[in-house]
Amino acid sequence: MGMRLLRFRMGLRLWRGVLKVLLMLWRIGRRIYGLQYHHEVTHSPKGMETLKHFLFDVCGVSADLKMDDLMEEEIKVINKTVAADEHVICAFSGGVDSTVAATLVHKAIGDMLHCIFVDNGLLRYKEQERVMDPLLRETCIYLLLV
Repeated sequence: MGMRLLRFRMGLRLWRGVLKVLLMLWRIGRRIYGLQYHHEVTHSPKGMETLKHFLFDVCGVSADLKMDDLMEEEIKVINKTVAADEHVICAFSGGVDSTVAATLVHKAIGDMLHCIFVDNGLLRYKEQERVMDPLLRETCIYLLLV
């Protein structure tokens, strides 16, 4: 398959593919592991099998994680970090990361969150509307367009 094992700094070992893309890394003698994988593992032969093996057998992750539990835990962390009278500014791109971050912070602190979406003039056609409309229509998150 064109894979090869390489030595790396600090005892890390790498496994790279034909296109020199990092696939896995680990450190001998310590529990340090990394795996790069296409996010749509259903398109990869044995993709789910590989991820399950990595998560459960190699890393020792348990399969009892629930998204609601994770969300509640993150909201607690946000509430511990942000004082009740503090405002928070969120740079909002409309991508998954900033949308999830804004949603979590808004659930934690409500209207003390102020999201800012910058139209820098280089956005794709109608991207401003595609970003702002669903957020304004489906949430109560304050969103300022600059």
